[in-house]
Amino acid sequence: METEKAMERYAVIKTRIKELQKEEDLLKPLVLKAVSDNGEPIKKDYGTFVKSSRHNYEYSEGLQAQLEIVKIKQTDEVEQGIAKDKVTEYITYKPVKNKNV
Repeated sequence: METEKAMERYAVIKTRIKELQKEEDLLKPLVLKAVSDNGEPIKKDYGTFVKSSRHNYEYSEGLQAQLEIVKIKQTDEVEQGIAKDKVTEYITYKPVKNKNV
């Protein structure tokens, strides 16, 4: 029965994470604006808010074509057994959908 309790707890945690993520998504723009408007980190008793950024690049058509060739070659190596298979295990959990929704 210990495994059953662990699975039930896991389901509760995953559902709660999903709920918290939705709440975070609503709060993030407000907090980001406050930190941006302040121009420097905002320190509170419970933590510090810092504006960070990440760059994402769009590459030229020429490079995108080369990347596509690499993807095809990668697929070829997998099919030919040349590529080494590294397996990562993880859990996928899908809650039962509420019939009233």
